[in-house]
Amino acid sequence: MTRIYALLIPFYLLSRLISNLLQVVKKAHYWAPVYIVLINLQMVSIFFLADNHVDMAWIVVILNMLICLTSFIMLLYFTHKFSLDTIKNLTNVNRT
Repeated sequence: MTRIYALLIPFYLLSRLISNLLQVVKKAHYWAPVYIVLINLQMVSIFFLADNHVDMAWIVVILNMLICLTSFIMLLYFTHKFSLDTIKNLTNVNRT
């Protein structure tokens, strides 16, 4: 169990770091509802899907990875490094 929970450390720290960076760029008000929904999803999935401690640990690890990935995508989007317009421009390159 301790080894499984040790997998949480990098994802938890990275999501906290990204949350702080979103606060710096003044976009934390977008991240807060998303984080609340994801944490509630985690609690509901633990309640309904976990039969034992190992299942619970893996559910927590997987959903923390999802939280980290979601926060990273939001950070990229709000710092304009990743935007839908950029993707459209990249896919609509004139081929001559």
